[in-house]
Amino acid sequence: MHAPALDHHRFTRGTPKEQRAYAAELIQALKAHSLVKIVNHGLDDPTIEELFTRMQQFFALPRHRQQEVEHLASDNPQRGWSAVGVEQTSGLYSRETGRPVDELKDAKEHYDIGPPDDAQFQNQWLNNDVLPGWQSFMEDYWYKCQDVALSVISVIEMGLNVPQGTIQDLCHPAASEVRLNHYPAIHSSDISDGSTARIWPHTDFGIITLLLTDDVGGLEFEESHNSGKFLPIPQGAKNELIINVADTLERWTNGTLKAGMHRVMQPVSTNLGEKTLIQERWSVPYLFKARRDALVGALPEFVTPQVPSAYDSITALDFQLRRQHQVYTNAQLARQ
Repeated sequence: MHAPALDHHRFTRGTPKEQRAYAAELIQALKAHSLVKIVNHGLDDPTIEELFTRMQQFFALPRHRQQEVEHLASDNPQRGWSAVGVEQTSGLYSRETGRPVDELKDAKEHYDIGPPDDAQFQNQWLNNDVLPGWQSFMEDYWYKCQDVALSVISVIEMGLNVPQGTIQDLCHPAASEVRLNHYPAIHSSDISDGSTARIWPHTDFGIITLLLTDDVGGLEFEESHNSGKFLPIPQGAKNELIINVADTLERWTNGTLKAGMHRVMQPVSTNLGEKTLIQERWSVPYLFKARRDALVGALPEFVTPQVPSAYDSITALDFQLRRQHQVYTNAQLARQ
């Protein structure tokens, strides 16, 4: 799949005419593919390099240290570390697979970070002497991503011809999350037998996702008009930011923009011999979300007598809890 890479400076530094042209191109890409790539977005190369270095530091810690900040399976937004296989994304679309969720495993572990000032769902941090400066860096990175996301939303508002603030005003106070993903090395036979994926097909819960990845590959998006056919996303420069539409934006726009179904499998270059070891993979999505009491049914701007709302009107938090429940088995939830 060819995902165009657009220069975000055309919006942040451009003339009004250049901004409108950029917004139109970005919306065109989101309508066609549910994703777009941008450069010159505001996350500089040193920040990105340090992000990946610090992420790897956490996942290299002894297991007992990671367990000090372990997230226990629940409907609540995730905070802290989740071990390999705890989250089961196959549950989001288990009806499509026709197989029980506990037969389909995710081969990933992750660490989730919410708003630094979140009193309702507090972050979990190791002591500073374990990973000096780690918490302060991750909190600063969270704020940088929030600024980038709001800038992208401003472009989307322009491209959709709705007043500035229509979407942005529904994002304060913030509820967005950074996720640090580690996909350990895995034998290709574990994926090819159909019981394990690095992450199963799913859409994200929020408004948009800002994604940074390493160069290992394996990310695939479903073709917008060809259900069930997934195409690999070519690896670009490490500072290319992949932006995909998530569930809330699809709901707000009443389906004008569709959430991008995606998964992580083996890289297309991998020889699927039984003994082939697929190298570990790293990625960092920023899951940009609505404020928790915002309603996530269709916005009035996208509803007409001819096109009624296709989505129920519930709060963003209730919608997340509904979806969150699906990534754990009943047995996992019963233990809490």
